[in-house]
Amino acid sequence: RADLTLLYMEDDSELDGFGGADDLLENSKKKKLFAALSASKPITDTYSQKVSAGYSKQEYTGFNAGPVDFTTEDYDASLQADITPFENDTLSAGYDFRRSEAENVGNFDKQSRDQHAVFLNDQWAWQESLFINVGGRYDDFSDIDGKATWKSSASWFALQDTRLHGSVGTGYRAPTMNDLYFTFGEPPRTYLEPEQSQSFDLGVEQTLLDGKLIGDVTYFQSDVEDLIAWEEVSPGAWQPDNVAEAEIQGVEASLACSPIDTLLVRLFYTYTDAEDVDTGLELPRRALH
Repeated sequence: RADLTLLYMEDDSELDGFGGADDLLENSKKKKLFAALSASKPITDTYSQKVSAGYSKQEYTGFNAGPVDFTTEDYDASLQADITPFENDTLSAGYDFRRSEAENVGNFDKQSRDQHAVFLNDQWAWQESLFINVGGRYDDFSDIDGKATWKSSASWFALQDTRLHGSVGTGYRAPTMNDLYFTFGEPPRTYLEPEQSQSFDLGVEQTLLDGKLIGDVTYFQSDVEDLIAWEEVSPGAWQPDNVAEAEIQGVEASLACSPIDTLLVRLFYTYTDAEDVDTGLELPRRALH
């Protein structure tokens, strides 16, 4: 099997001025190109192989309190092997590579980062009623410290139409090239620390009316250290900065209804309480509902 994905987007925007004055010349133009190719093949009854490669490019040009010419590029490659050592058990192992480049014309020369990652994941099922997934990953970066993360999830049909599900794990997010280098004549924000998080969720899914109605309610919580969030550093000027500690919790609800075989309607709702633990204030730019 081979899959090819191509995406091209273009956006033109006119921007409002700051400080009560509106400059009709202030504008921005964004272009995004994404291409990915993957191929997978079963080698034996218990072993299959997948390889993939991708490329993406984003260009941001215009005038916003000064000329802006910012470009980022990502080159991706991955290799994954799936092994079925026992019935109802699948072991996956792989390697990911990403090279990221950023250029901000007039501010600094091209910057780059290499990221290498290895991962191992095990999926196990028992009598089509209990499903368990356990995985680990290690990411190594050329410009910041590497980190190991893990995640475990479970899904259990306690009754024929009632499914309990949950997950727990850790996360690690390095500052993106945009976080570091998208500046207006300012130095790169190399002081930004990576985000580190611990998260869990618990939920229940209920099927009614012979599968015509499926409802799900899930509670989630994440404790994040050094969260990267946009903060106002001066009137009208925003840039990414680290929040020492943040707590994000909430509830997700979904309802899927299929009154007839040819129609499926889905409704989703999320309530999110995102708080800066040190100040007790809500994190900016995050919707409560």
